[in-house]
This record gives sequence, structure tokens and C-alpha cells, in this order.
Amino acid sequence: MKINANQGNLMIVQEIYIGTFFENLESTLALILLVVIFIKLSVTYYCAVSGLCQLFRVNNRTWIALSLILLISGLSLGFDNVLENITFNKRYYPEFL
Repeated sequence: MKINANQGNLMIVQEIYIGTFFENLESTLALILLVVIFIKLSVTYYCAVSGLCQLFRVNNRTWIALSLILLISGLSLGFDNVLENITFNKRYYPEFL
């Protein structure tokens, strides 16, 4: 069974009992993680679109934003986790250079 960092944090938070009010903190931690990940991805996406528009001197960001979101969506479906991506790059990527 694989345990990543977030599952470890959730397991630790499940063991916290401070009275009856702070008994179920894992749902609060999961919500905080979800909001933080959404903000992080939104800022990264905005910076990528802004950088590409400045690089190619494009005034209308719509086409860059749509093409980048399609590229990111397609690439996210390729591998189940980061380790598969790293092993694929080490094994097959040098052949394409």
C-alpha cells in the first residue's frame, strides 16, 4: 500500500482528539488542502499564460489560454503518478533527441 504525504497528514489528524469539538479535523484539513492546491494551480496557470503572451507578443490571451488548458488536460491523463512519468522520461526520452 502506497502512502503519500497527504495521506500521512490525514492519518495524523485523525488521531487528534481535543474535546468533542475538534474530533473530526480530517475533513477540515482535506478542505484546506483542496483550496491551497486550487490557488496554487490557478496562479501557476495565470503566470504561464501571461508569460507565453508576453513571449510571443500576443494581445488576446484567449487562444493561448485555451490551447494551454487543452495541452495540460491531455498531459495529465498520460500517467497515473509522477514516478511513472520520471521512469518514462529516463527510459524513452533520450531516444527522441
